[in-house]
Amino acid sequence: MREVGRNDPCPCGSGRKYKRCCLEVERAALRVAAELEERVLELGSLVRDEAGPEWRTAYERHLAPLNRFGAVPAEHAAWLDTWLVCDGPVLGGRTPLEALAVEPQPIDAALQRSSICAWWARGTAFPLPATHWRYEEPLALHSRHEPFGALSDGALLVARGVEVGDAHVALVGRPVVVDDDAIDDVLALLHAAPDQALCAALRWPEVREHTADGDVVQHCSRCYELADPSAAVALLRAAPAVTEDVEAVTYWEDDVAFKVFGPPITEVVEPPHETGVVWELCGADSDDAPLLGELTVSPDDGDLTLSAATRARVERLLAALPQPLRDSLGAAVSEDLDVPDVLPRINRERLQSLLLAS
Repeated sequence: MREVGRNDPCPCGSGRKYKRCCLEVERAALRVAAELEERVLELGSLVRDEAGPEWRTAYERHLAPLNRFGAVPAEHAAWLDTWLVCDGPVLGGRTPLEALAVEPQPIDAALQRSSICAWWARGTAFPLPATHWRYEEPLALHSRHEPFGALSDGALLVARGVEVGDAHVALVGRPVVVDDDAIDDVLALLHAAPDQALCAALRWPEVREHTADGDVVQHCSRCYELADPSAAVALLRAAPAVTEDVEAVTYWEDDVAFKVFGPPITEVVEPPHETGVVWELCGADSDDAPLLGELTVSPDDGDLTLSAATRARVERLLAALPQPLRDSLGAAVSEDLDVPDVLPRINRERLQSLLLAS
């Protein structure tokens, strides 16, 4: 959210001071967004207890195909609930908002007026200047959350929203930035079945690991020619911080596997923030003496293979080998690097199936 002083010119361009123009309506929009989200989560929790098989059927039909991890992350349940509560006919053909709001709250009227919609971003800071996906009238979007995806001027956002005041829209939950190559399909779905558009545009965060050094885990495997495999095994068995892994599964019975451990970790370096990525610390980095990497000596092939979480760690692993062993290595004959995807994409097949169904 950008910081605007009370006496600064209003960002809307009216020429008036912020406090005498949009300040109060923006506060009201954020308050409504917060109340809507809390109510959606409350009803979403109730429907899981009440709906039973209908809820599971709706999830499998509308949401499971979009969830690449097989389970909705708890912190993103609000995205799912913004569709489920207002548009999911999971209680005898009625939505949870219709069936469960037996004691209506004041915010329910705003929730009933809300709808899934899309807007073209005309800036990159919230309150976000935007236009409706079909009309050119300028308006401002208000959200408690940064959008999921790379926000840029001209991007298409999908969310549930409700008008608050003149030309102001409060968004419920976290808006989703539509991938460029899926915009046409999402727009077609907004025409044909708008209540499905949020499910279609939703995508799930990439879960990626980082090392204690803050580097993204990109498992690297490098193979070297080895002049004397028996001597290499003897050197490794005598080296400190090197442990033979007798239980390691290898392709050939004669292969000998080792683990190499590094010094204790005193400080974990967090990776830089990246939109749409949930970071987890590499499991082995939580040990007092973290695993630096693994290596395998193959006497039949006459080679030594180093494996580590990153290419930089392969270099550290190489430097940790006994000097006589390093001197005996020939040239690196191969290297494989497992580079993870940066961001998940919107499921184009799912979009097409929704369009055909509508």
